[in-house]
Amino acid sequence: MTVIYHVIYHKGDSWNNRYSKGKNILKRSLSQRVYDTLLERILRNEWAPGDMINRREVAAELEVSVAPALEAMLQLEAEGLLETIPRKGTRIRVITEEDLRGQVILRQALEGQAARLYCGEPIIQNEARLLELAAAVDSSAVNSWDNWEKEILFHRSLVELADCKVLVREFNKVMRLSLFFAANKLSSLSFNNQYDHIINRHTELVKKLQVSDADVAERAMRDHLYSGLLNL
Repeated sequence: MTVIYHVIYHKGDSWNNRYSKGKNILKRSLSQRVYDTLLERILRNEWAPGDMINRREVAAELEVSVAPALEAMLQLEAEGLLETIPRKGTRIRVITEEDLRGQVILRQALEGQAARLYCGEPIIQNEARLLELAAAVDSSAVNSWDNWEKEILFHRSLVELADCKVLVREFNKVMRLSLFFAANKLSSLSFNNQYDHIINRHTELVKKLQVSDADVAERAMRDHLYSGLLNL
């Protein structure tokens, strides 16, 4: 899952730049290490939704103080992977069907706006590379990690064409949560079955995004993401 972890880690995110000197740099480094470790375990489905996570146990296992462990867990909670239950503690988030639908709406808003910025000439200039990436997605097995790696690489390549660092950063955040959903096999929910026959049309999407009309390009991306609900 090399590509996946390259995409989801916080390289360049503003949270990583919160500290600047001395002890704060060390603190950030420790909390980032805890964050990366916990994130990887969550995405590898080592914990089930609802499993409790104790910050003191995490700190002891990773040989850090409680402070960086707590900071890492708060960041994961802010991103929607953990949740705090009053008088009980922190647990792996329990995801609902509504959460899954909400994730589609987030991606539609973010990637739809990106499409408005890169449609037309940028797509045409990068057509060969994008078609290669799209074909790789379309030929991979749906709901496999291989498919997810190719899916993320394709969509991130599109977002990067918008030449907007904020959009790329927010895309990474959204995809971290999307991967969490995938890791917990929520794609097996019955309401997704109706989309089986229309997913994986990335090659077709590249062609549609070559138009110079921003409204048309945004609609193409929104429709693509909605039809690909199974592949959040």
